[in-house]
Amino acid sequence: MTIKSLLIGSAAAIVAASGAQAADAIVAADPEPVEYVQVCDTYGDGYFYIPGTETCLKFSGYVQWQTIIDDDADDSEHTYEARLQIDAKNDSEIGTIASQIRLTAGGDQADDFTVDRAYMTIGDGNYWTVGLIGSPWDFSIVGEQNYLDSGVTRLAVGYTMAFDGGTVGLYLVDDLGTDATPDFIAKATFTVGDLGIVAAWAHNESQASANSVKVNATYMGFGAHVQWSEDGAGSGVDYLADYEWVIGAGYGFDATDRLNIALAADMAMDKAGVSTVDDYALSANFTYQVAEGLEAAARLTHKNGDSFADAENELRLRLKRSF
Repeated sequence: MTIKSLLIGSAAAIVAASGAQAADAIVAADPEPVEYVQVCDTYGDGYFYIPGTETCLKFSGYVQWQTIIDDDADDSEHTYEARLQIDAKNDSEIGTIASQIRLTAGGDQADDFTVDRAYMTIGDGNYWTVGLIGSPWDFSIVGEQNYLDSGVTRLAVGYTMAFDGGTVGLYLVDDLGTDATPDFIAKATFTVGDLGIVAAWAHNESQASANSVKVNATYMGFGAHVQWSEDGAGSGVDYLADYEWVIGAGYGFDATDRLNIALAADMAMDKAGVSTVDDYALSANFTYQVAEGLEAAARLTHKNGDSFADAENELRLRLKRSF
């Protein structure tokens, strides 16, 4: 048998075998159906369903750049801030179950993200709040307030009750002290037409065993606030301002469809319980919406009073990209 005959015979055998197995040819399986992300409009804009669940998820945050220029223009300060917030919500037989995780980093150099919010809420209308929350004491009127105390992030348990036109919240807040006695905050909000009122009382047991009261009122762009801190509180204590009395007013308005202007003034009296030390501050904020998700802002602040040898002036320039 010649090599030519062998090759022809082998080719014929292969063709015959292929024809015999054609009916048993392997067919590729259909791909699994892809479950695309669906919009969840139950809880507002930006939410979507986690595939395969009834839980709605939302990512938001911002990146901010800031320059601070004071009276010594040669000593300006540049900082950044970055924030990522994750919200999750779903309906259940006991009401809406929601959670929030917020990560923040910032300063004048590279920094690690830290968790400054990690809490859950359970219920609708009347609901529980449990976890690491922003202080219920952190509220103010329009414009920049310079002497109000805002409290800080703390572990807390709270219950909020809703009524016609407002809410009442009661909170037990970890004071980071060595004893087991938490701080207590009671907070009420209500509206009557265009008038809005927020009032709160805080009792700090272990740091100062002192009380503080804060009331804010807003009406059609105008705002006013007053805070009283128990005499002798001083600085560095949650809920208690550096001054016994702080009063202020502000007004904000849209100058154009892109430019907002907010003006504010604060008067702080009886610093750390000393009746002869009074200070004041004036500020003006200009916020311009450059484009969707991008705003530029400038803040001018003037401070003076008994605590100042010379008046202090400051300019803050900010560029903020939100999503």
